[in-house]
Amino acid sequence: CLQMLKEASEQAKIDVGQKGTADILCQNICQDASGQVMDLRATLNQDQFNRMVMDLVQRTFKVCDEALQSARLTAADVDAVILVGGPTRLPIVQNSVRHYFQKEPLEGINPDQVVAMGAALQAHALMDARTETFLVDVTPLTLRIGTVGGFTERIIEKNTPVPIDRSKTFTTSRDGQERVKIRVYQGESNRADECEMLGEFEFAGFRVGYRGEVKIEVTFEINTDGIVNVSAADVETGQKTSTTISLSSGLSESDIQRSIQLNRQTRLARGMVHAVPPGTSRDVLPELPTSLEG
Repeated sequence: CLQMLKEASEQAKIDVGQKGTADILCQNICQDASGQVMDLRATLNQDQFNRMVMDLVQRTFKVCDEALQSARLTAADVDAVILVGGPTRLPIVQNSVRHYFQKEPLEGINPDQVVAMGAALQAHALMDARTETFLVDVTPLTLRIGTVGGFTERIIEKNTPVPIDRSKTFTTSRDGQERVKIRVYQGESNRADECEMLGEFEFAGFRVGYRGEVKIEVTFEINTDGIVNVSAADVETGQKTSTTISLSSGLSESDIQRSIQLNRQTRLARGMVHAVPPGTSRDVLPELPTSLEG
């Protein structure tokens, strides 16, 4: 039944885009209380369709807002707009693009063929190092390590090109600590509960010492497939352990924006604090080394 509904929905979307209306028929889709087999018949017009998908269309322009902001550009700075993918044939998408960019999308370009051409260009770039055309993958969100007090420490910034590897040194949080818990997060807040945890592992076997004496180097290595290898090593003895995780885009746009806003408010509040107790993590007092949670 679900597959039948999916196929009917896809065809209805195409028909609405081409003809402005769609006649939907799913035969023998369900049964009534008496056991009689029933068909699903409905008509979908363009106004109904637009109301159903408007939220999805608007969410795509939030992504455009974020991309332009990261590039320090405005929509007026964009020279041309190319529509990519079959759904861009829909009038609601084309009209929304015109409204957002205040210009007509380029005509005469097949939105399905553009996808194939992009894949071909990328394949050529991967095979031939001399090519001048290449696609740069970036990290979707900032990658972080959890520290004491429910805070996180930034390791790799959002939109950093991959592949990349980056390291940062942390310390133990108490005397005689025998193991640390390495928690990996992604998000734009320095609070762990406002980020998404990608994975965690324990690191033991390092030298036991006083709080702040033992240095543990945490390294992130990200390849072009979005696979992250996270390792922790005792700087003095070389003892090492690691785990592998995958990048995720599970945070919604509203989650990301809320984390950014809360992080900004927290930084402003901390700017008014003059006295900080000793041993506080680096999130509050930058000159002190950050401590990992035990």
